[in-house]
Amino acid sequence: MSGGHFNEGGRVYFPINDFAEELETNISNNSNDDEGGAHLSENVLSFLRSQIPLLKETARIMRHIDRLYSGDSSEESFMKAVNSTLNS
Repeated sequence: MSGGHFNEGGRVYFPINDFAEELETNISNNSNDDEGGAHLSENVLSFLRSQIPLLKETARIMRHIDRLYSGDSSEESFMKAVNSTLNS
């Protein structure tokens, strides 16, 4: 593996996935004062929950794109991976 193409191989998709996972934790701790809960309304929490899969999917697709541009994936394997991600 070449180490990536974008952002000098800095794996720019990891922070997006990390953000989604931290968001999940923050949502879980919403009402917990000991964990810095934000006390957000259920309406806002529902919207935030709906964004988590999109964020994770974006990170996966970015990784596939990075592999394509770095030469680690062919166009065929890239499209197969993207389609698999979109259909999961």
